Parts: sequence; C-alpha cells; structure tokens
Amino acid sequence: MDRPPPGVDVTPGTRATSRAEALAALDDLQEAAADLGWDEATGLVDALVDELGHLLVDLAEGAPTPTPRPDVVGAIGGPTRAVDHASCRVAAAALGRVSAVFAAGGTPWAPAAGVVADELAGLLLQVADAPRGGHLPPSARGVVVRRVSAWPPPGPVGGGRRRPRPGARLSGMRISETVVHPTDPWATFEMLTDPGYQELRCRRSGATDQTVTVEKEDRATVVTTRRHLPSDGVPDFARAFVGPTLLLVETVRWGEADQDGEREAAMSLELPGLPVSFTGGTHLRRGEQEGTTQQVVDGDLEARVPLMGHRIEQAVAPRISHIMHVEQEAAREWLAAR
Repeated sequence: MDRPPPGVDVTPGTRATSRAEALAALDDLQEAAADLGWDEATGLVDALVDELGHLLVDLAEGAPTPTPRPDVVGAIGGPTRAVDHASCRVAAAALGRVSAVFAAGGTPWAPAAGVVADELAGLLLQVADAPRGGHLPPSARGVVVRRVSAWPPPGPVGGGRRRPRPGARLSGMRISETVVHPTDPWATFEMLTDPGYQELRCRRSGATDQTVTVEKEDRATVVTTRRHLPSDGVPDFARAFVGPTLLLVETVRWGEADQDGEREAAMSLELPGLPVSFTGGTHLRRGEQEGTTQQVVDGDLEARVPLMGHRIEQAVAPRISHIMHVEQEAAREWLAAR
C-alpha cells in the first residue's frame, strides 16, 4: 500500500488529522475513478468512493458523527468490457493514502472509515492483477459486488441505516434459491420476458387471476406481475393481516446481457396493504451442463411487524421457495411445448 501524504502522522493516538490534511486527501480521492469493466461493480465502487469523500468533509469539519446521506443504488447488470488496470491501480493508491488520513483520526468514527478505504484499495489491486486486456469472469464479478455491497460505511447513512457486514443481518430473513432451466441464458431470458410464460407461471403457482406487463425502460426490461393467491396455509396468528386471498406484486428489472448472455436483475415482491416485502436480485448464469442456465434468486424477506415480524417471515418464506420451484416446472412445460 502507498505511503501516506507528506506530513500526515498515522501513528494511532498521536494527533488528529488537520482540516487541511483532510481536504487535501479529498482532492486526492477525486482522482480515484476505477473502471472495473462492468457497470454494476464500477457503480458500487464509485458510490463508496463518493461516500468516503463526504466523510473526509465531515472529518475536516470535526463532525462528531457522519452526516446521514441516502443509500445509492447502482446500475444492474449490463455488458462487460476489458478491465482498466491502470485506473484500478491509481484508485487503489489514492484510497491507501486516504486510509492513512482516516487512521490518524480525530473523531471516534474515522478509523472505521480508514478500514473500509484500505479494504477497497486491496480489492481494486486484486482486480488490477487480472489478465491484461481481460474481462472479469462472472464468478469474480459476483465476488466484487458482494464485497463492496457488504462493507458498512462508518456512521449513519440513509437516515441511520447501516449496511450489514458479511454474514450479519439487520432484520428480516435471507432467502436464496436456485433453479436450473434446460436451455441457454439467451433463450431463458426470452422465456422470462414473454407475457405468455409469465401468465403460465402465475397460474401454476395457484393464482386465481393475474396481470402481466413487460416494458422497455432505457436499456432495461421490466417485467411486472400482479396475482391473487389463496391465503390457505397462512398460520392463525397471521390471519389478522390477510383476507381469503393475498395480492402479490412481483417486479423484475433486467439489465443488459454480457457476451455470454448472462445478466442481472433487481427484484422485489410486495404484498400491498401488508408490511411484508422481499427485496433482492435474480441472476442468470450458464449452468454446469452445456445448454443449461442457473437462475439464482437472492434477497431479504422482511415483515415490519413489532414482535411478530420473524414469525410472519417464517410463514411467508416457504411460499417464496414454492414459487421458485413452480418456476422450474413451468419453464420445463413452456420449453417442451416449443
């Protein structure tokens, strides 16, 4: 890692960072514009670098706590391009110097910001070590996104909300399901964005009625389904929140494909009128067997009900798992008829 800027003493407990040093580090950080060759990863890194810049301003002003700021949502998916190794190394060097300024501190939260800056610098150096002119493979892109998304900014963001550390949970229940489709990612995407297929999967999930829309928004494809499902099987303690049917609204916003047809989507499930939601993503990956596709759904189920939230989440989670397994069966039926 690079040495700190001249005049900055990073020995813990020696002295606080001066206002001039913090602002000089901010100027240095503005040169950190890493291009990881993938819009989603690059956008997340840019957002974290921007947040570190705001924290340097707070440090310069001697703020006892960081100023709350809204969360930033980056791009989803998109085609890949070659990693810009030089920009990743330049950004890593700047982050290393900024980490030293935060380490000198002066406020209780500054050292934690230094840790985030240092770890981000290390990640960018790993990306920079990728083969020259090469693209980040899907497995590496996933690692980058998960690591950057998991780092908690020191102090409150988004009105006091903090991102969880890897493995930590703020609330709710983590759900991850994988199904395999017997066709390639290009054909799988065509199927998932076909209104006829969406109506089929709604019916197979037990819907009494359904509405499907597929829209293009800039470079994204947005699939929205609204279906009513029988509330049979809902535990007695949760019946106060539901009637004879549940309205489930699913929104999936697909990004562009990479050269292999793999792509990402932001995904949400809402139960209008109920304090229950699922927020996460769905991903299309080439399967282990030739001519197959893995569809991975990963996200957080949250019931915002005091005392009973976790019990409601435990009751709803099997419904989401069931919908995913129905997805696999409906897909096989749809593809077999074509």
